[in-house]
Order: sequence, then structure tokens, then C-alpha cells
Amino acid sequence: MSGGAWRDDSLRESDARFPSGRWVGYWRQESHQGRMQLDITFGNGRLFGDGRDFVGDFTLSGSYCTQSGRCTIHKTYLGQHDVHYDGTASARGIAGSWEIHDADEPAMNSRGPFHIWPVGPGSGESLQEEVAQPLPVHEAPTARNDG
Repeated sequence: MSGGAWRDDSLRESDARFPSGRWVGYWRQESHQGRMQLDITFGNGRLFGDGRDFVGDFTLSGSYCTQSGRCTIHKTYLGQHDVHYDGTASARGIAGSWEIHDADEPAMNSRGPFHIWPVGPGSGESLQEEVAQPLPVHEAPTARNDG
């Protein structure tokens, strides 16, 4: 979707929660965290872009609403599976949950939280620190011997 209309800055979204350009963030799946780098263009309630993480390169398409802040993103890993993101935009970026639903491969079905935010002035070190925080370690319960 590299149409010339998207190159016209007047068609890009003016709402500060949806700036076109470079975004970063993460998704979590159980005890794993995947950092993402994304390039997203927002305009007229639609979004498109691409990005990469340790799973691979992907394309993005979706929609957003400036009134509610709701944002849905369809992520397609090149030659692999799709992921659906449903989130809400705020001054701290877009956060919500992701889901993989593959009827052909039920073992792939999964879900978890995500958070992405724009890179640039004011994108805050606190968000970078959020990515750097270690994930909680869940230990298996141990047998208790009261006897």
C-alpha cells in the first residue's frame, strides 16, 4: 500500500496519539517478551506499515478511532502466521492484547499483552525502562511436608 496519497502529509493523522513514523514496543507470551520495531502510517482512521521482531519481518494494517482511542492492528509475518492486536491509545502509546487464532494449527493459538509507542521527542525514558524490566519468574509450587 505505497500509494502516493499516503505521502501527502495533509492526509496523515493530526491526533498526537497516532503519529506516523517509527514506533517500538513489546509483546509478551507467557514468560517470553518480544521487542518490536515498527514503521506505521496513520491517516483517515486507517493504518499500515511494517516491522520486525525476533520472530521475523511483518506487515501491518488496521484501523483506529480518534474518539475512543481504540486501535486494531492485523500483523502478518511474511510466510508465517497472523496476529490480531486490539488496544487503546493514550499519551503513553497503544496498549492492549494480542491473539493468534489458527484453526489449522491449534497449537499456535495464544494471547497476551502488548505495548507500543512512538519514537521521537518526548517518547520518554520511562517507556524504554518498561521494556528493560525483567519479566516475573513463576516458580512451580513445591510439595509441602508437614509430617
